[in-house]
Amino acid sequence: MDRQIKTGQIKRPPVSVCVCCGKEKSDRMFVKTASPTYAAIGRIPVCRDCITVMFKKACNDFSYMDDPGKEATRYLCAVLDMYYKSEYYAAALKAAKGKDGFSTPEGTIAQYLKLIERHLCRGLSYIDAFIEGNRAGMPERTVADATTPELKKFFGYGFADEDYAFLSEQYKDWTDRHECKTKTQEENFKQICFLQLEIYKGRLSGQDVTGLVTTMQKLLDNMNLQPRQNAQDTLGESQSFGVLLEKWEREEPLPEIAEEFRDVDHIGLNMDVFYRGHMAKFLNIQNAQSAVYDRYMDKYSVHKPDYADGEDTEALFDAMMRNVLEREDLNEQQ
Repeated sequence: MDRQIKTGQIKRPPVSVCVCCGKEKSDRMFVKTASPTYAAIGRIPVCRDCITVMFKKACNDFSYMDDPGKEATRYLCAVLDMYYKSEYYAAALKAAKGKDGFSTPEGTIAQYLKLIERHLCRGLSYIDAFIEGNRAGMPERTVADATTPELKKFFGYGFADEDYAFLSEQYKDWTDRHECKTKTQEENFKQICFLQLEIYKGRLSGQDVTGLVTTMQKLLDNMNLQPRQNAQDTLGESQSFGVLLEKWEREEPLPEIAEEFRDVDHIGLNMDVFYRGHMAKFLNIQNAQSAVYDRYMDKYSVHKPDYADGEDTEALFDAMMRNVLEREDLNEQQ
């Protein structure tokens, strides 16, 4: 189809029925487009309401990704043959923010459609965005050139060159953001990339990808990559400082303390003896601290001497007589 069709060259029939919901609606409910696919009518034959519904569903389907709204916008642009540009999406997201600082799906896609109509004069559609993306990512190499034998060996044989490019890009993105040190982790990330490719192709062909999305979410659950799991882990750690210390000590235990950082002032010993040890002794608890307390305090304690049978009586008698003689000598001197 010739992409140079001008507005005045054909008579555009009015758009009155949405091909998605089947309802009659006014022209303002249909987005203006420069796509050659809809050159005869100059508008996308899917009403704005249906586009919003499609966008919200796509956001839910892409919930496992870091920016579901961005991926949903890219998907809608591919399906409806609209020009996609990440800067447009960022501007739409910013324009859709309410007083609370958050953007709703309805507001985001509405703002993006406004930008599409505002830049209608540029005459761009999705294929222009696709070409721009390839040029930006591989300025001097084609997709076929980028498909190396190593890439085929890594992902397996039989994919198209575009598929290898997609798998390689997604695998690099996943492993750059998450730990991948073992063979098991490597295989799991490859499976994620394969599922992403199937989901993407299924959407473009109009297939139901609900089962694939469910499989993807289960795989992410098994790998602890779901955002909600990360949030729960953080919440669990913040509830108990002791649990967090135990986790750190288990994963990265403290090294041997250097000589200059040792307990030269015996602060740790004093805490064990006079705080924890004394408390254990007070509560009659037998533990390591109470034993340290007993050993430490023993050298400051006075104990009654132990005598053999009969020796204590003789010693007591000698002590008493010694005291009597000392008093008598004192009296005589006076």
